[in-house]
Amino acid sequence: MPTENNARKIQHGIIDLSGWDLETDGIVNLDGDWEFYWNRFIQPDQFYQENPPLPDGYIYVPHPWNDFKYQGKPLDGAGFCTYRLRIVSDHFPSVVTLDINSLSTSYVMYINGTEVAKVGQIGTSKDEMIAEYRPIIVSFAPEGNVMDVVIQMSNFHHSQGGLWDKITLGTEKEIRLNHNSGTALFLLIAGSLIIIGLYHLAMYSLNNYTKSPFFLGILSINLGVRSLITGDMTIYYFIPSIPWELLVRVEYFTVVIGISVFVLYQYNLFKEHFNKTALYIVLGVTGIYTVVILFSSAYFFTSILDYYLIINGIFILYALIVNIQAIIYKNESAWGFMVAFIILMVSYINDTLNAMEIITTGYFSSIGILAFIGIQAVTLSAKLTGAFRTVEKQNFELTIHREKLEEHVKIRTEELEKANTRLKKMTVIDALTQIPNRRRFDEYIDTEWARLKRVKQPMSLVLCDIDYFKKYNDNYGHQQGDDCLEQVAQALKNSVKRPGDLVARYGGEEFCSVLPNTPTDGAEKIAEEMRRNIQSLKIPHEKSDVSEFVSISIGVAEMTPADNNKAAELIELADKSLYSAKDSGRNCVICLSGD
Repeated sequence: MPTENNARKIQHGIIDLSGWDLETDGIVNLDGDWEFYWNRFIQPDQFYQENPPLPDGYIYVPHPWNDFKYQGKPLDGAGFCTYRLRIVSDHFPSVVTLDINSLSTSYVMYINGTEVAKVGQIGTSKDEMIAEYRPIIVSFAPEGNVMDVVIQMSNFHHSQGGLWDKITLGTEKEIRLNHNSGTALFLLIAGSLIIIGLYHLAMYSLNNYTKSPFFLGILSINLGVRSLITGDMTIYYFIPSIPWELLVRVEYFTVVIGISVFVLYQYNLFKEHFNKTALYIVLGVTGIYTVVILFSSAYFFTSILDYYLIINGIFILYALIVNIQAIIYKNESAWGFMVAFIILMVSYINDTLNAMEIITTGYFSSIGILAFIGIQAVTLSAKLTGAFRTVEKQNFELTIHREKLEEHVKIRTEELEKANTRLKKMTVIDALTQIPNRRRFDEYIDTEWARLKRVKQPMSLVLCDIDYFKKYNDNYGHQQGDDCLEQVAQALKNSVKRPGDLVARYGGEEFCSVLPNTPTDGAEKIAEEMRRNIQSLKIPHEKSDVSEFVSISIGVAEMTPADNNKAAELIELADKSLYSAKDSGRNCVICLSGD
């Protein structure tokens, strides 16, 4: 199996492979300091202009960009950027190949100005980009002695972004052999774990007087599934079009399922030493995190994983203490569990030290997992041979445990329902402008339409659009564009006085206001006040064709709800009036009535 060389390092965006023959010396990891351009998509030809762009610094790869300090502060996961690496060699093979695993979370790769790979859809905002994980192998015929690698990347969906996984360079034969060998290993491990899991579930179905085989079976299958969707992401061989959002949620579900089942498995092995309060705490925290995974965005639930793992890290220490107590009291399963646990921990420590490049022994966590499950299977089988003598006692204990667990779950469910209600409230506010969002607008206009229909009172709708906002963004940048949106939103919000009047962000640079019990003349006055308030902000806009300051075009529509009309017709009418305002030169108010 070809080896990967770590001796050649990238320094200041350049790796010198002079004297290194990819055909005879093997694969090279492209680890080290790449050029980094934050919040910029740099085209390859721009680097060869008279005044090429300068990097914001050098960032270590493989590693998320989150730790990179930009303007004195570390980045968060959301954003877009350009990576650049120059590979210099005195002799390239006729064809070189790159092995690229999952990167976070969409990118386009160029080599010497030619697009060679595209995963997902890059963009400068969450709405523009499409996230995707897809390991790929890229072959390229280099010309000359330099390969200029440019990667444009964006991430607004995961809490960590960037080139977080290794990229290797070599000949096509060795790269594919190395890749296929890794894939075969992951398939072997995943298949073995799933088969062991199915065996224990079958054993439990025949003899269900103890739940240990069941929990070990679920744990083994869960780890087998996780092996397919992590590492070399072998799942893509079976489901090539799996959606990114679904894949990430399944990946994180394997974490919470694995921890929950591991806790329950150990509890069933060492009930007499395991504190039930500790069990309930771990299951409660895991339950809460499971709800977060179900109902929150991927960006949010991936951002709090570390806190969840810290809590469970404390539990691992407690689990070790329980295991030691079980050994002292000569529990028949204790030594087998301890040996398996040590093997698993050593494999994880080994992988961590390899990732930190302290040692170069290779990665063995997958083998450690398989060894852990295998030892547990042998230990459990030995234990079950003598378990028939205690079947009645165990059934009694499990009945009591189940009743208390159901009571606990009932309490937790009520708490989670309250937490879910609070989370739903958070979903109706626009994160940038801190005014109601489109979802809240849709709910509110339908509610008010039904109310006004009963009392036969009019409703007016105001639609606003910032004039030439794209030019504003292009000229001043997206950060200043966000500041502009915030100021406009607050000015519009302050323009309405009644509690029943709602100002919301309709989408992009569009805003809207629902004005119940308001005829056209009243709505026109409010709209004109909105327009003047925006003008009074005096936000410079040198690219506007209608004003030196930021201005808005406003469309106003009015209808009286009845059986023969709908709220959607009012929205359509307001949209027409907004377009009329734009056609009339912008920075004005146009009113239409549907009655």
